[in-house]
Amino acid sequence: MGGRGPAKESRESKVVMSCSSAEDALKIEERLKIRGADLKVSKGEKKLPTVVIRDVLKINTDEDIVESLRTQNKHIADGLDWSRERAKVCYRRRARNDLECHPVLEVTTELYKRLIKAAYVYVGLQRRPVWDQSPLAQCSHCLGYGHSRRFCKEASEKCAHCGGGTT
Repeated sequence: MGGRGPAKESRESKVVMSCSSAEDALKIEERLKIRGADLKVSKGEKKLPTVVIRDVLKINTDEDIVESLRTQNKHIADGLDWSRERAKVCYRRRARNDLECHPVLEVTTELYKRLIKAAYVYVGLQRRPVWDQSPLAQCSHCLGYGHSRRFCKEASEKCAHCGGGTT
């Protein structure tokens, strides 16, 4: 079965696999059923890509930030059908300066491509850089996905080379 990505263990003892095509995913599912494996197969939900706008003043509301993308950024919005595009502030990360934050936005694919290509946006009176915000995080303590070492609940550390316990 060529084209299969590496299997990765995620939280709650799940195994996450990526396949290059839907046909490969069906073949894997059929083989699991034939062997009578006591496993559930489910398709992952598709999430919209996320971007972070660095060092935006906190006085800007979420609505102000999204409206600024539409109205102040002609280099991005030119030719976009805003009735089909979506931009939503998911959360705000803390910045070093207490008056600023880093809003993380969930955007449609076309808007994501344009934002990353432009590399900056205007929000209010500021010209701010835009970065990709990859949602995949791996813990350096337990090697699990979806959290960092800071939020890890595992008691023992795992070896980054073999995955076994460290002494």
